Amino acid sequence: MESYRASNVEVQIGLRLIAPEGKPVHVCATLRYAGSDPYAVHVVFHIERSGTNSQPSVPISETAAVNSIVQVTPTSSTSTQELESEIMWSFSRELLTDGLRIPSGYGDVRVWPWNGQGRTCVGLALSSPDGYALFEAPRLVVEQFLNRSYSCVPSGMEEQYLDVDSSLALLLGTPDAGAH
Repeated sequence: MESYRASNVEVQIGLRLIAPEGKPVHVCATLRYAGSDPYAVHVVFHIERSGTNSQPSVPISETAAVNSIVQVTPTSSTSTQELESEIMWSFSRELLTDGLRIPSGYGDVRVWPWNGQGRTCVGLALSSPDGYALFEAPRLVVEQFLNRSYSCVPSGMEEQYLDVDSSLALLLGTPDAGAH
C-alpha cells in the first residue's frame, strides 16, 4: 500500500482550568496534530516555573491539578531565571471531533460541548490515578484546529498516511526497510 506524506498542525490555545474552589486559572496550551500520527491529537500544557515569562501561563503555585495527573518534563528554558515544563496528553482526533457535538469518551479523557460564562466552549476532562483536571476550551479554536487537521489528513484516509514499516523498525530497533 502506498503511503502519503501529510503536514502538521499546531495551534496555541488559552484554556481555563476550572478549580473546585476559587477562580478559574488561565492555562497556555498547544494543540498539535501530526500527519504521520493521523489518528491522534495532542494537547501540550505549558507550565511556567517562575514569574518571569511574559506569556500568560499557569504559575507554579496553581499547577497542582495539572502536575498531579502527569509527570512534568522540563524543556529547555530561554534564560536562567525561568523554566517551563510541558505536560502532554494524547488522545483520538475522533474523540475531540465527536466532543464538539455530543459528550464523548470515558475513562482518562472526556470531551463535551459546554457553555461557559456566556461563551460556546468545549469541556475537556483529564484523569489519571494521581488526579483529575477540568478545562474549558474555546470551541471556535478547537473547530479551526480540527478543520486544519482534516485538511491535512481527511477523515477515513488516515490509514494511507501511516508508515507501519518505519514505526515497527523504530520500535524493534532495526533499520528502516522503507528507507532504502
